[in-house]
Amino acid sequence: MELSGQVKHKTTAQDKGKQGEAQIYPGKRDWSTTYICEYILRRRKKKKRRKRKNFTEEEVGYLLDGVRKMGNHWNSILWSYPFQKGRTNVDLSRKYRTLQKGNSPRKV
Repeated sequence: MELSGQVKHKTTAQDKGKQGEAQIYPGKRDWSTTYICEYILRRRKKKKRRKRKNFTEEEVGYLLDGVRKMGNHWNSILWSYPFQKGRTNVDLSRKYRTLQKGNSPRKV
């Protein structure tokens, strides 16, 4: 059993004079568990990342018009306007947030 990097080992009768008592030896690890975890991680396939696409001027117009009409209902905006394939509701919300940061006066 592993406890914060330490493993409980059964001791012999010579250790501490008590038979079967569990002792904790610092620095010892259960390498079989580590090997199992490494094996599992190696078998996993990495997901392909989505290609980043810049917003076109037309899409920015759709986004601003959609926010005026529907508020911050990003899925509704996404479904109502012809955005690029692969665009998500999170993309829309992040783009709108960055547009708002650019329009607000900055504190010096």
